[in-house]
Amino acid sequence: MPDLKSRLLRYAATPPGTLWRKAVRRIKTASAQRAHRVRDQYCSSYALDTVPGPLFLHMRSFPLQEAAARPEILQALTEHYLAHRFDLLGSGWVPVHHGAECHGVEGHRYQHVAQATLPLRDRINPANRRESSRLQDLLEGDYRPIDWQLDFKSGFRWREDCWYKDIAISTGCPGADIKVPWELARSQHLPQLALAYGLARADTPGFRDAQEYQREFRNQIIDFLAGNPPRFGVNWACPMDIGIRVANWLMAYDLFVAAGAEFDNAFVAALRRSVQEHGAHIAGNLEWNEAFRSNHYLADLAGLLFAGAYLPSCTISDGWIRTAAVELQLEIPAQFNKDGSNFEGSTCYHRLSAEMAIYSVALLSSILRGRLPLPWQVSATRQGGVPTRWENDEQIFSRALTGILERAAEFSMHATKEDGRVAQIGDNDSSRFFKLQPAGTAMTVEQARRQHENLSGYAVLPDGDNYWLENSLDHRHLAGAISALFTRRDLADFAGPFGLDAAVIRILAGNRRFPGYRDDAQPMKASTVGKGTDQEFAAIETRLQSLPGTGRQSYRFPLPAAIRRDAIETFGYPDSGLFIFKANGFYLAIRCGPQGQAGNGGHDHHDQLSVELVISGHAHALDPGTYLYTALPVRRNEYRAAAAHFAPRIAGMEPGSLVQLFSLPDLARAECLYFGPGGFIGRHQGYGMPVYRVIAFAEHHVEIRDYAEGGTLEACCFADVGTDKSRYQSPSFSAGYGMRSRASAEN
Repeated sequence: MPDLKSRLLRYAATPPGTLWRKAVRRIKTASAQRAHRVRDQYCSSYALDTVPGPLFLHMRSFPLQEAAARPEILQALTEHYLAHRFDLLGSGWVPVHHGAECHGVEGHRYQHVAQATLPLRDRINPANRRESSRLQDLLEGDYRPIDWQLDFKSGFRWREDCWYKDIAISTGCPGADIKVPWELARSQHLPQLALAYGLARADTPGFRDAQEYQREFRNQIIDFLAGNPPRFGVNWACPMDIGIRVANWLMAYDLFVAAGAEFDNAFVAALRRSVQEHGAHIAGNLEWNEAFRSNHYLADLAGLLFAGAYLPSCTISDGWIRTAAVELQLEIPAQFNKDGSNFEGSTCYHRLSAEMAIYSVALLSSILRGRLPLPWQVSATRQGGVPTRWENDEQIFSRALTGILERAAEFSMHATKEDGRVAQIGDNDSSRFFKLQPAGTAMTVEQARRQHENLSGYAVLPDGDNYWLENSLDHRHLAGAISALFTRRDLADFAGPFGLDAAVIRILAGNRRFPGYRDDAQPMKASTVGKGTDQEFAAIETRLQSLPGTGRQSYRFPLPAAIRRDAIETFGYPDSGLFIFKANGFYLAIRCGPQGQAGNGGHDHHDQLSVELVISGHAHALDPGTYLYTALPVRRNEYRAAAAHFAPRIAGMEPGSLVQLFSLPDLARAECLYFGPGGFIGRHQGYGMPVYRVIAFAEHHVEIRDYAEGGTLEACCFADVGTDKSRYQSPSFSAGYGMRSRASAEN
């Protein structure tokens, strides 16, 4: 009833003319979808008319030196891919094929063996069987097909013959997660195969014959095309994933060719047609809404840009490029705040959106240099208003746009702790645009299973085998990628060994550099943001200390003598609500600010006034992460709740509703009252009464003091605060989607 009431109130506040236009648009859309569904049932959905000519290439050289930086990691990862083993979203390295047995998710396990082991012809809708069979005949060697419809964690399986609009995103089956097949179909492992091919061609020790990597790439693309006819099956349901997939296919193909690979005409024709099908599908299903858009729309635009940029020049492909270019001009500034943080309210979604932005800008630079030089006549877009004419690329690469990228890199740099991990604020679903040089840790299978609860019972590989565990909180590659377009030695130094993305960006952009957002060629830091005076700090706390004892809590953390108070730097990002204190051996970040997504809060948690605190390498407080989305809603809310965070809590209360999985309205109205060398004071109203957190620095300790004007404060969810054995009590730490540590988040 509350949803119905809010909807009726919204309708009542909408002008009648607007309601009528929306109703007409919905009727037209529904009618067109019904006609499209009928047509696809009786006619093949594979494209009949394709753009003639070769694919346009943008990688003018192969980044051999940077690809060879950590060859042992690339060699180990591609061995898994050649065996069709994948470790995605907490699955562990498991084989993915038709009829594969799946471990299950917290006791929820499904079997669709009969459906999965039918011949491909019997799983494809009748109108597409002939072309699917023709494509399957193009497979080379002893290739075992991948089951692209399988959630290879829970075992739940979608159907190849289901039209994309009929796909159930939320199945109602506990543990089943549509993100798992989507993640595999993003194909972010394929550029890594291309990098391995280049190293093998250069006779780098430890790699197989180069042709094995090329053949595997070719076969996986053909396998996907045969088993996923356009607009059918789980992997055509989300335009965002389609955009990421086509970009990765094209990046991999470009890297292969740059390294010297040659492909047969039949494969190139099939790939070119599918790129056209991907672009047409994205263009017809853009995730745009005049009231609210998210990183999904950025991914749509990036995918549309890649599809258009690689297809032969024609009215359609050139139109996609222009549409994507003008929309990105509007959307990047809309989805990044002026201080460089992202509007999603999540540090990891900041990384994803910034990756899409930087690669799109680099590709646009390549397009303007050779494929489609200016001037352009740019048509009016869905949200862009009037047609415009672009005479020079300064109109495209304005300071307003490039300055956002530079500040975005600074945000990630400042939010990163000494261990290379970013503060985990809001949701983390491990999403990436490209995964050219993943960060992670090498360990044994036994160590991985012992440390991570989600790997309980894992037995695919022997205990003593090497196990590569990806670290989704390491964002250093992003700063490196962005540094490639600016004269910023500090960003490049921060990236350290993660220089591959920077090399690819430089090649795409033709070594183009943009001026910094300040007229200063020297390395620079983001402007520090301060608020309030020392007198105001003292006055606020004096008033708060008069509150009853039940409305007060405090936590004291000793500081070693090596951590000097005057050496602690402050970095404030009020647009996203992140305030940071950093020094050698010290890191403290406080969440205090608006809900993300322009107030929708879809990727926010009840974490207002929560902190992450690391002293001398020991984590006293860490955000627990995300774990899962729709697969287990109870778990999602467990990780979103206030009790999961080191935040002030009123006994028996939650600072808002957790009913909607992807919406947290801003009831807290959090605000920073003081931020500076003396510490921090913040306040929020989520409990219906003011709650405060004070962070105060003294010579030998930092103290966190909480106050509530009403109600009883509960202790935060950590034990032994200030000792050398702080740990999470509940929930278990999750450094990436689907991951759960065992018992604690000890460092």
